[in-house]
Amino acid sequence: MKNLFFLILLFNLACGTTKTDTTLEKEEPKEEVTPKKEVCESIEMDTRNYASAPEDLFNLLAARVEYNCLAIDVSYSGGCGGATFKMFGQATIGKMPPPIVLLKLSLDDQDNCRGMVKKTLYFDLTDAQQQNYQEVSLQLKGLERQIPYKY
Repeated sequence: MKNLFFLILLFNLACGTTKTDTTLEKEEPKEEVTPKKEVCESIEMDTRNYASAPEDLFNLLAARVEYNCLAIDVSYSGGCGGATFKMFGQATIGKMPPPIVLLKLSLDDQDNCRGMVKKTLYFDLTDAQQQNYQEVSLQLKGLERQIPYKY
C-alpha cells in the first residue's frame, strides 16, 4: 500500500499537475514623479537676505535639477512641524560664461522634536535664469560641485 501511494505521488509530480497561469497581466505604465511648478518653492534672489538668512543645522544629502526645479534631499532633527526651509540666491557674472548663481538653503528650525526627518525640497529655477544666457552654474552652499542648469 505504501508503495502504491508513493508511485501515485511520484507519477503526479512527474506529470506536472501544478496549474500554470498562461494569461499575461498588463502592467500599468508607471507614472514618473516630476515636480510641477506649483510644488516648487520660489528662490528669493536678494543679496541682503542671502547674507542674513537663518542657518540652523541640517544635512545636505543630494541636489539635482529636475526640469525647471532644483530638487534637494535633506535630513534634519525634528518631526513635529515648525521647520521652514527657504532658498536664497544671488547671481554673479564671471569672466567666462556660464554665469554662476550662488544659492543658500536656509533652515529656520522652531521644531523641538528630535526625530530624524528626511525630505526632498523643490525650488523653482526660473528666477535663477540669466538674461542672454541659456545656461547657468548653480553653486549651492554646502555642496562642493557646481550643478549645471540649461534652460
